[in-house]
Amino acid sequence: MIAIYKLNKDLVDTGWIDATLSGLFKEYTTGSSGPEYRREGKRVYIRGVVSPKQNITGNTDSNTIFVLPEGFRPSKTEYCECQGSAKATWFLDITTGGEVRMSRYGAGSFQTAEVDCWLPFSYNFPVD
Repeated sequence: MIAIYKLNKDLVDTGWIDATLSGLFKEYTTGSSGPEYRREGKRVYIRGVVSPKQNITGNTDSNTIFVLPEGFRPSKTEYCECQGSAKATWFLDITTGGEVRMSRYGAGSFQTAEVDCWLPFSYNFPVD
């Protein structure tokens, strides 16, 4: 019976679930790919396109986009560099508490992520 439970857990596919945005972010444009997440077996996938609701200073951390529920969180913080508007890049990190965050926006140096800038992301990571 334990083997069947483990097999079922390893094969689970939740389908795409819409993420609830924090108060700092919004969908990039109405009808665009708003943030969503999915679990397939022991992998979690996140994707979407967001923009800040207000200007965010480029060197600030902890700009939470949304929070993943238990069962969708990494065992160690995950980091990914993403391409933003023009030549600006930014860091996406996913914490063990489920926070999906944006930081370090800029091109060559930190810049302000202005309202309506383009912040797309697509990333996947293992879960236990």
